[in-house]
Amino acid sequence: MAKTALFKRVRSGQVRVLMGSTQKMGTGTNVQERLFALHHLDAPWRPSDIEQREGRILRQGNRNEEVKILRYVTEGSFDAYMWQILETKASSSAKS
Repeated sequence: MAKTALFKRVRSGQVRVLMGSTQKMGTGTNVQERLFALHHLDAPWRPSDIEQREGRILRQGNRNEEVKILRYVTEGSFDAYMWQILETKASSSAKS
């Protein structure tokens, strides 16, 4: 019930920043009307998780003609390697 109320406040513009995991912001999260930017704070394990995340903002009903999708990588960490693995997985599954 609290999640429903929160999403209503996001859709109305009362809540301007929303943070959540891929699972928490998954199916049934219809808050796309006012989304402007998506920040990937980590690299997920599956390309489908990227599609799920970006599907929140890249969908019909968003009032913004342009949106930003940002990916953060910590220097010297495993992040860059994980994003490359995801890109490889995504391109190999697209060829299949």
